[in-house]
Amino acid sequence: MLADALSHLDARRRLKEIIREKSLKRDKEYVLASGKSSNYYFNMKRTTFDPEGLNLICPIVYDLVSQEHGTYIGGLAHGAMRWTPKMRQ
Repeated sequence: MLADALSHLDARRRLKEIIREKSLKRDKEYVLASGKSSNYYFNMKRTTFDPEGLNLICPIVYDLVSQEHGTYIGGLAHGAMRWTPKMRQ
């Protein structure tokens, strides 16, 4: 059990590293849809298109979704997201 917890922690740490490296942008000021500005922006597409990032994201999303006892994952964007088919595995 402890080994599983440590590997889970390590996986989350590694995912954070990948997100910082590939998806976090802090190079300028970004105007949000609300009209407010931010000095950072996340484009998670780069992380989900990274094979390691995708493999780290799927178990986390699955754990969250499976707690809801749903049958399907859906929505406008879900068909275009690479992790959707992987969630079936």
